Amino acid sequence: MPHIKVRNTELYYHYLGQPGFTKGKVPIFIHGAGGNHRIWEQTLLGLTQSHSPIAIDLPGHGLSQGQGLSNIEDYRDIVKEFMETLGLKKVILAGHSMGGGIVQSFALAYPHFLEGMILIGSGARLRVAPEIIEGLKQAQITGVVPSTTEWAYSPKTPKEIIDKTEQLLSPRKPAIQLGDMLACDKFDAIKSITQLTLPLLVICGRDDKLTPAKYAEFYQKNLPQTNMRIIEDSGHMVMVEKADEMNQAVLNFLKTLN
Repeated sequence: MPHIKVRNTELYYHYLGQPGFTKGKVPIFIHGAGGNHRIWEQTLLGLTQSHSPIAIDLPGHGLSQGQGLSNIEDYRDIVKEFMETLGLKKVILAGHSMGGGIVQSFALAYPHFLEGMILIGSGARLRVAPEIIEGLKQAQITGVVPSTTEWAYSPKTPKEIIDKTEQLLSPRKPAIQLGDMLACDKFDAIKSITQLTLPLLVICGRDDKLTPAKYAEFYQKNLPQTNMRIIEDSGHMVMVEKADEMNQAVLNFLKTLN
C-alpha cells in the first residue's frame, strides 16, 4: 500500500481503488485522536465499488512516520499538502472526532478544495473530559494508555466488535494520544463554522457519550445545508459499530453532490 512524502515525512494512505482516483467522488477519511487508517477498513470496502475513497494516517499515527502534532491547524495543513502531492483538486473531506475538527478547520481555510464535508462523531467544539487528559498525562510515566471503551461504544455494541476495534487501534502511543486530545481541547469553531456554505453530512451514534447527538443538532440548527443522520444503538465508533448503516448514509450523501 502507498506512502508519499509530505514535509520530508513518509505518510501512509489506504486506497483500494483504481489508479488515478477517477471513479466517482474522492472522499478522504481522517481518523480521530490516536487513531489510524484501519478504523476505516469497512468504510473503504463499502464505498470502493462506486467511488475512490482514501484513508490517511496522520503523522506519527498508524503506518506514517513523524511525530504527532499539537494543534488542529497543523494537521489541517498536512492534509492540504497531502492532497496537493497526490494532485487532488476537489474532494470530500470526512473526519471522525478529532478528524472532524481537521475537516472543519480545512473547510474554513481552503473551501475551494472541497465538494462537501462529512463529520462523524464530531463537533464544532471538542472539549475533552479532564479525567481523560489526566489519565494520558499519567500514561507518559507508566507507558499504559487508559482504556476509553466505556466512553467510546454503545452499551448495545457486541463485545467482539469492541475487542476487534481496540485491536485495530493498538498499539496506542501515550504521547501522541495526549497531544491529539490537547489539540481537540483547544479546537473551537462555534463562532466561525456558520460561515460555511458547503454541503454537509453529520453522522452521530445515538449513544455517543464523547460527542452526543446535541453536537450534531447544532449543525442542523445553524447550517441549513446540513444532512443529519443519527444512527441507533451505536456510540462514538459508529463506523465499526454500525458500518453498513454509516456507509449507506455516506453513499446517499455522495449521490447528492454533482
